[in-house]
Amino acid sequence: QSRSSAASDVYKRQTLSDGLTVRYDAGSFSVASITSYQYSDDEMILDQDFLPLSYFTLKQARTEHTLTEDIVFRSHERGAYRWLLGAFGFYRHGVMNAPVHFKQTGIEELILSNANEHDPQYTYDAWDNDELLLGSRFRNPSAGGALYHESNYTAGRWRFTAGLRFDYEHTRLRYRSSTQTGYTATCLLYTSPSPRDRTR
Repeated sequence: QSRSSAASDVYKRQTLSDGLTVRYDAGSFSVASITSYQYSDDEMILDQDFLPLSYFTLKQARTEHTLTEDIVFRSHERGAYRWLLGAFGFYRHGVMNAPVHFKQTGIEELILSNANEHDPQYTYDAWDNDELLLGSRFRNPSAGGALYHESNYTAGRWRFTAGLRFDYEHTRLRYRSSTQTGYTATCLLYTSPSPRDRTR
């Protein structure tokens, strides 16, 4: 079935990646340095209620930078024994904004209606703004590294391989949520029961 929503769904993405490789031959072994950088920026606007009425929409915008470095020492393929030794590191920094926009119908039906139904002391008359913004911001930096080694030994038709790798990675998440809004409410008069009524 086709659906009709009050807002258009939009997705945009931009990416950039580049790398640099440098090799050096030292005679009995070679050294290679492989550096890469990647940038991505994407934005998504989603009519999250999937209804023709304007309840609320979600906007998710994420930007990420990633830098990696890999240094590899490798023996030349001479003789029965060959080896490989390397070190790898990376750093990634991502920021994402994901605000939710409550529209007029969402404020009236989901917020004001529920507040008036469950709060007997106040009547919530109106929202001061046409929209309610619930801001959400995420920061997610991470970094890691690795050391690895591989040995190969060839004996006739047999080839023996042994490897070892140590990895370390650290990640962190920071989250901030914020909003700023106002509403108009009427306080209903409430008369406490008299002492005589309490004893009945």
